[in-house]
Amino acid sequence: SSIEDGSLSSLPLMIPLLAEAAAAFEELTRADLDDQLAWQDDEAWPNTFRRAWLLPAIDLVQADRFRREVMSVMRGVLEGTDALVAPSFARGDAGPLMIANATGHPSITVPTDLLPAGRPHGITAIGHLFDEATLCRIGTAIERDAPIRGRRPPGA
Repeated sequence: SSIEDGSLSSLPLMIPLLAEAAAAFEELTRADLDDQLAWQDDEAWPNTFRRAWLLPAIDLVQADRFRREVMSVMRGVLEGTDALVAPSFARGDAGPLMIANATGHPSITVPTDLLPAGRPHGITAIGHLFDEATLCRIGTAIERDAPIRGRRPPGA
């Protein structure tokens, strides 16, 4: 195996993700039951569902076009590799998770270490369509050799 450096922007993929999340919880939002969810901060899911109702249709169509482009890019990125491996939520970016979610590629996230505050940190591997078995082997190898092995976050 070889390792290559690269980057992909996932920001435009938020639009369909938000619309799909809002659609999945439509009944909850329409019945005002989302008010009963504990976390109501600006970035919390209930407010995300509510904001998604205001997405212009043209933005959703353009974002879906972008999603198809990313699917094509991912085919090229994964060509000749077993998987794309990246930090999970590096600097608050959900890029790997969002790309896998939007393109339908399988992914696995495994813990690798504990951050100084005691929170777990991990990496995400994105694999080829319909090749979850390779991802499971990669995840097993990472967990076997990760510094977090045998450790737990405080209070866990």
